[in-house]
Amino acid sequence: MSAVNAKGGVSPYEACEIHRERMARRAADIDPNVHARIARGCEITPADYADMVRERKRLVQAMDARLATLDALLMPTTSIVAPTIAEVADTKIFAARNAAVLRNTAIINFFDLCAISLPLPAPLPVGLMVIGRNGHDHRLLRIAAAVETLFAR
Repeated sequence: MSAVNAKGGVSPYEACEIHRERMARRAADIDPNVHARIARGCEITPADYADMVRERKRLVQAMDARLATLDALLMPTTSIVAPTIAEVADTKIFAARNAAVLRNTAIINFFDLCAISLPLPAPLPVGLMVIGRNGHDHRLLRIAAAVETLFAR
């Protein structure tokens, strides 16, 4: 995953392909943080994109095989408590906090897994992410419902 994302990542390239014209026409109307992320995708070559898609497909298949014997994975939904808008007003701070907030869910998205976030009992301001294999959504929901009943006790 790190090697694929080191080339720029699949989604920034795809976002640029979709929004390239809009970015040229209305750059001032786009949030600067969003604009910067999409603009990075515009620097990726079609050949690098094809390589990333091919390598990601291989990694998705390997991850699915690795998870085949597990019922579910559990992990925090985010690696930090969500920051306030004021805390991320500076673009440099935003980038670091945004990466931290998206870190765990980005792994799930990259590997085409399914997941659900359950709120942990107060006073914990975080969620527990229950993760399942791609296409196992119904099974994941049954597991998540069982976990949720444990929190209700």
